[in-house]
Amino acid sequence: MKKMVQMALTPLRVVEHRVVNFGTAHAFGRAQCEDGKYYIVKRGGIEHHLCATEYFCHSMADLLNLPIHQYKPLMMPDGELVFGSTEQDPVLNELLAYRLITEGNNNQYKIENFKEIYSATLAFDLVIANKDRHANNFLLKENPNSSSDTTTSTSVSLIDFGSAQIFTEPATSFPLNIEKQSNTIRLADKLRGAHGFSDNAAERVLRTIDQSSEFLAERAFFGMPEEWFDPVDREQFLENVKGGLLKRQVEFVRNGMENGVFL
Repeated sequence: MKKMVQMALTPLRVVEHRVVNFGTAHAFGRAQCEDGKYYIVKRGGIEHHLCATEYFCHSMADLLNLPIHQYKPLMMPDGELVFGSTEQDPVLNELLAYRLITEGNNNQYKIENFKEIYSATLAFDLVIANKDRHANNFLLKENPNSSSDTTTSTSVSLIDFGSAQIFTEPATSFPLNIEKQSNTIRLADKLRGAHGFSDNAAERVLRTIDQSSEFLAERAFFGMPEEWFDPVDREQFLENVKGGLLKRQVEFVRNGMENGVFL
C-alpha cells in the first residue's frame, strides 16, 4: 500500500471558554470558536491519548459511514490543543430521547434506522474496545419537514469514544475483550430488546475493517495534531495494523457475536 502523507488540520481558535461540569469523565467545558459555533471540549489530563483516541475513532467511524457528530481540533487561548465536538441545537428532550433509545419508538416519535445504526455502532465499539457506551452518547434531533400527521421522525448522531482502549493497550494484549458487565454490553442488551438487532449492519462494519484495516487506520490519522500522538508511536501502531492487529480484533468480535459472548 502506498504510504500516505500525514497532514494536521489547522485547529480552530477558541475565542471564549467556560468550565462546565457535564458529569462526565472527559468533558471539561464549553467553548465558542472563531467559526461562531459552540463546542464541548475535552482534554487529555491523566487519560493517556484521550484526544488522539477521540479523533482517531471519530474519523474511522466516519469512514465506516456511521452518523458521527461534527468534531475538530481546537486551540485554547494558551495554545493547548484540545478535542471539540459541536453542540447540537436543538436536541430532543433528554428524558424523551432516553425513552426512545432504551424502550423503542412510540406513536409520536420514531428514530430513523436506529436498529441498523446501533448494531453497526456496537460492532465498531467492540473492535476499538470501547467499554463505556451510554444511551446519552446517541444524540437525537427532529428531522425538519419529515413528520407525518401523527409521528415525528428523528435522526441520530454519535459522540464519545474516549473510553476506547485501542491506543492504551499494548499490541501483545490484542484481541481486547469487553466484559459483559461493561456499560457497552449492558446497553446493547437493552437496545436489542427494544429494537431488535441487525446482523447485516454489524457484519458490514466488521467486514469493511477486516478488508481495509490498513487504509482505514492510516486515513483515520489524517488531520490529527502530532501533539496528541507521537509520530513514532503512530508509525508503530500502523505497523501493528499491517501485521494484522485489527484483523485479529475483528475475528475475535465476530466469534463473540456468533457464540453469544457479546450478544
